[in-house]
Amino acid sequence: MATIRQVYKNIHAVKFPKIVRETIIQHKTNMEDLNREQMVRGYDRDDERIGAYASEQYENEKRRMNPAASGWVDLKYTGSFHNLLTMKLLKDNIFTFYSKDKKNKDLVETWGSNIFGLSTKSREDLIDEYGFKKSLVTNYKKAAKLI
Repeated sequence: MATIRQVYKNIHAVKFPKIVRETIIQHKTNMEDLNREQMVRGYDRDDERIGAYASEQYENEKRRMNPAASGWVDLKYTGSFHNLLTMKLLKDNIFTFYSKDKKNKDLVETWGSNIFGLSTKSREDLIDEYGFKKSLVTNYKKAAKLI
């Protein structure tokens, strides 16, 4: 059993940014899925509609293809753009989303960079429903040798 002094040393030795980074890496797939789900519903990271279709005929076709977006732009036709969506973790625990699909540049130019990123609701879902907070606490406890 560790002494109080050892527990104190262990807690103060923990590098919290490293714990956050590990937790982000553990939840990378969840974060990508949440960004995809926003797009499927036609929303961007600011919880605004991505956009509207110029053609009513195309809007109706898309509404039949994906009722979840209610006729709004969802950036999905073949699925390639969505399937190749990825999150890249940069330094200082900053992360960015992009798609490896060849349409990435064109879609960002047309609809804006806000198509990538997590909305407030998605961040709340990540923390509560996907267990990010629980993972963060567990990772901290492991690093501090409390478990």
